[in-house]
Amino acid sequence: MVFVPVFCDSPFGWLDRDRPFSDYYAWITETVGWSIRTKTRLLLRMHPSASAWGESSRDILMRMLGLDVMPEFVIIDDSGNYGHNDVLMAARQIVTFQGTVHCEAVALGVKPIVLSTCMLSMLLVNAVQKPKDVNHYFMLLAGPRIIASASLRLMAKKALYYKENCVGFRRLVGVPTIFRGDPERLKAQVADWVTEFAEAKHEHFVAIGEKVGEASHRSNDDIRV
Repeated sequence: MVFVPVFCDSPFGWLDRDRPFSDYYAWITETVGWSIRTKTRLLLRMHPSASAWGESSRDILMRMLGLDVMPEFVIIDDSGNYGHNDVLMAARQIVTFQGTVHCEAVALGVKPIVLSTCMLSMLLVNAVQKPKDVNHYFMLLAGPRIIASASLRLMAKKALYYKENCVGFRRLVGVPTIFRGDPERLKAQVADWVTEFAEAKHEHFVAIGEKVGEASHRSNDDIRV
């Protein structure tokens, strides 16, 4: 199962010159081509937030592949009829470019295939399958399901909790997440909230920046020594 990203989202959130595919286009087209050549069933699961970003991922995918009809062995899932955890547990391989689903898979006990540097490939190298090149990627696609140990599952759950609850200013600011398709009135309201918060906390943010800068300078001095 391939978890398709929102295509308007950048594939360069993590810089990784060793990844086998430079972008989403090369990855998707090569993966579908492999499915056709090997007659291996492939499920392309569309991102649940794609429409909120004003994107029709199915249409983009079909244009990307230059097809009017999907091949027999390739299925597009954009219906939401299948439970997220159910498909993670049922799939032989879970494949994502660098999405958060890689962390969810490990938390459920499965080592996913990731195509680029991501959170767990940095924190827990053995938690994911990261191909060295295109041929290695195809070998992993055809390979067996790899089970993650209990300790890796626990660490993945902790990483997920940290990402969702501790990273960023969303909870601190206290405003909802907005998307491209949301009403302009809501976007303007959120912009006002953020502006008011930033003005009220300006000195606090400056102090944080100074502390980060001091810590960075100390780290650089340590490296030079």
